[in-house]
Amino acid sequence: MLYELWPDVKPHQQHLNARLGITAALDLQKETLQTALLKYTDNGEPARALSPSALNTWLHCRTQFAFRYLVGIKEPDEVQEDVDSSIFGLLMHQVLQNFYEEYGEGAEVTKESIEQKLTELPLLQRVIVAYQQKYGVVPFLGRNSMPLHMVAEMVNQVLEVDKAHAPFSIVGLEKTFDMAIQVPYGDGTKTMRLKGHVDRIDEKNGEVRVLDYKTGKDTRAFTTIPELFDRETKDRNKAAMQVLIYSLLYARNNRETLDGKNVAPALYNSKELYSKSFDATLSAGDEKLLSFTAVQSEEVEQQLKNLLEEVLSADGVLDQREDTKGCEYCGYAGICGR
Repeated sequence: MLYELWPDVKPHQQHLNARLGITAALDLQKETLQTALLKYTDNGEPARALSPSALNTWLHCRTQFAFRYLVGIKEPDEVQEDVDSSIFGLLMHQVLQNFYEEYGEGAEVTKESIEQKLTELPLLQRVIVAYQQKYGVVPFLGRNSMPLHMVAEMVNQVLEVDKAHAPFSIVGLEKTFDMAIQVPYGDGTKTMRLKGHVDRIDEKNGEVRVLDYKTGKDTRAFTTIPELFDRETKDRNKAAMQVLIYSLLYARNNRETLDGKNVAPALYNSKELYSKSFDATLSAGDEKLLSFTAVQSEEVEQQLKNLLEEVLSADGVLDQREDTKGCEYCGYAGICGR
């Protein structure tokens, strides 16, 4: 219009002055959500179980926990046109699950058998198959081929570590375990339930590893078990807490089949996976956690009981975390004003 009707059209600029509104801090009282909280307790039928991820959310931000697990507000799904980092871990887990399912539970895994399987179907092709299983047709454009190659490279490194650890046998893949915990409530107790999904369980020389794959910045080192359950702990090791809970769940559900065998929590964390002589064992202080002892099992269970008592209590506020680090990535930031 400016060029076709010139000089009859005269531009005029209009400005709108705007400023950000002030968002008041949320005041979510636990007592108002007590009915939702009690859904996580046995009441004539088994309770809805909480996962280690849910407990990590509670320790990270009680407001986020309330939105996700009590109010039931789902985080928005974003349509992904690219193969990005958000699906990297899921894809890696699926490739490894497919790979070891070809052996079957109880089968022995050797260095030679791993190499043979890789000649039968190359890793990149396995990644493409896994992507198709989860997301449909692979948008194999230039910008998407790099993440697919990165997944293949990460899986290859996991298999290199496995070849060094071989021979071992597959005990279970992607298994879910649960347990009931008696939690103090009022003048009595309530039964709450905990569940965990273990990536892999394998066995070598009478040692059963409860293994978790991590593709983030997680480490295998922590100081003490109580610090893992303390929200005030700086750089709290969420991954270590998770795999210790998995080890507890596995041990409690397999007492008879374990028959005195050693249970060892283990992490394949990408941050350290490429280091020489990689060892998946956790480190507690200056000592390696070579086995999940009865004392450690009791300590983890007691910490869980304390944490669940805090969750179930009707007292207090489901407040936002004081440290705003990471709030920009939270799906509920638009609601809570962070």
